[in-house]
Amino acid sequence: MHDWSKLVDAYGPATEIPGLLSRLTPSAGDTGWTDAWGRLCHQGTVYTASYAALPLLLDIARRWTAEYRTNPLSLAAAIVASEELEGSRDELIAPYVWTIEKFSKLARESLSVPNCSSTDFRYLIGATLVFNGHLQLGERFESLKNGCVTGRCTDCSEFVCFVIGNGEYFSTTVGWHPGAITKRFAIEPITEHELHGVEKWAYDECLAGNQTKLASDFCYFLGRTNCPMCHCRIDVAECL
Repeated sequence: MHDWSKLVDAYGPATEIPGLLSRLTPSAGDTGWTDAWGRLCHQGTVYTASYAALPLLLDIARRWTAEYRTNPLSLAAAIVASEELEGSRDELIAPYVWTIEKFSKLARESLSVPNCSSTDFRYLIGATLVFNGHLQLGERFESLKNGCVTGRCTDCSEFVCFVIGNGEYFSTTVGWHPGAITKRFAIEPITEHELHGVEKWAYDECLAGNQTKLASDFCYFLGRTNCPMCHCRIDVAECL
């Protein structure tokens, strides 16, 4: 058993974490999840209590049926993938590394749920990637939820806005919004035949789950374009 008073979350001593997690429900309207994210993975930053919470999140995911596991799995994946922390990630996660394989199994089960929403499916793919060691790709995959993501050009280091979704696929300057007139370059998607390894797995999972739009967006996410600032050719995913 942990002495939660000696662990910290985003707001200080983590004594409230066990009670908070025990009250969570699968309901989409449960605001407790917002509180859990705010305390355990605040804007991507994690804490000693975040890692200690992994077994509790695993217990929640195990108890709930496959169609309701997205919240505990996605929070666990965000904790596992985070590099924003004080101290050594390897040392902090070591006592809980046994949970990761079990999280992965549960995430794969949830991916097979018929008629899974595109939002849940995207989170589950991202979580599965993280649990299988592809931390950056898993985090980047989840960024597709916004339709517009910001990264840095790998050549000139300037910020670049990538629009992916809703029938639009291009790079442009930061500050873009629908209807804005800005310099833009089309994103050239990677082809299905160019996909290999875990990227091919993610693409195939999207198709198997009838998530054809997500599969298409994923190819643009892995595609190439030009930086609107220096005009160099860049890989979209590498800039995020």
